[in-house]
Amino acid sequence: MATAPIPTARQGHTATLLPSGQVVFLGGGNDDLPDPKTVHTYDPATDTWETGGELLVNPFRGRAVPLLDGRILTAPYTQVYDPATELAAYVPLTPVEENLGYQLSGGMTLTLLPNGKVLRTGGSEDYFRTEEAVLFDPLTDTWSAAGALSVKRHDHMATLLPDGSVLIAGGSHALSISSTVTLASVERYCGAFVIPSEGTGGGGGAGGSGGAGGSDGTGGDEGPGGSDDDGGSGGCNQSAPGSAPRVARVEQHLPE
Repeated sequence: MATAPIPTARQGHTATLLPSGQVVFLGGGNDDLPDPKTVHTYDPATDTWETGGELLVNPFRGRAVPLLDGRILTAPYTQVYDPATELAAYVPLTPVEENLGYQLSGGMTLTLLPNGKVLRTGGSEDYFRTEEAVLFDPLTDTWSAAGALSVKRHDHMATLLPDGSVLIAGGSHALSISSTVTLASVERYCGAFVIPSEGTGGGGGAGGSGGAGGSDGTGGDEGPGGSDDDGGSGGCNQSAPGSAPRVARVEQHLPE
């Protein structure tokens, strides 16, 4: 079945499914032209494209999730895009970014939680990696702390589980400017803190680097709901709120 081509050729973009059934394409790159900031929306009912507004900065191999108010949150260079008004707006820096003085350029995950907040974990800027975990509240467009990952991660994966917790796995960690390791460690986010997953299987190979573009916010980074106000419903082996996360069990580290 032939489908109309996207108006602007690109790679490393995201594709976000809206409740209307339309799909919004954001970011990406083009070998022949400057990275496209233009937003395109595909309507499968008519097999047509509509050109919308522009992003403030173009994320490449990023993440995007649909918010419950109809907007789309995208990272890196975190901003929200509203398909209704075709306008984009920056959101504040996270605490780690405030300390650095700039936004991280990639490697983080965005996971829409059942309560409408978005969990962001990890990220990087060149060889810098972070263990930061923060919650985005679309009602106020602000971040709040959500504990910390047990290890700094870049290009990992995060999946919302049926019990409302978030499974965080793999990625890479920088040992120095010239040396990184691929991670096989797994941990879970439950409410306001991150704890390691118990009973994860043996360490057969790298935990996966994932994270390349095309995340539509409705597959690997999302899932069916839970009910807890902070996104978890007690499905994890939870520690007392405020306690420090334990070190996640690392099944295998493979030098890159």
